[in-house]
Amino acid sequence: MSELPTLWDGGLPSRQVVRAARAMEKADEAVLSHFLTTEVARQCEAIDNEVLGDVVKASLVTELEVYDWAMGRVGGSPVKARLVAEKIALLSNTNSSRIARRFGR
Repeated sequence: MSELPTLWDGGLPSRQVVRAARAMEKADEAVLSHFLTTEVARQCEAIDNEVLGDVVKASLVTELEVYDWAMGRVGGSPVKARLVAEKIALLSNTNSSRIARRFGR
């Protein structure tokens, strides 16, 4: 048996039934709206994570390529090796700052 109030004798819904039906419609709309909002957030997060991974890989590849190239030019000089380390650190910090600025992390 339904938990909704019974209809009036005239066959028209009582005010309670009408209010209950409207409340159910609003509840359904609220649940759907919440679902859509959270689904959009979930998909955006997944896309951001994938892009962030690609960006981190690209920056690391660049840093390693510069390092390999530069270390081939050091020729055993500690001064040149120190300079390479400083420039790689600068490149890495710059990339990290850009990534943090873009992704807010």
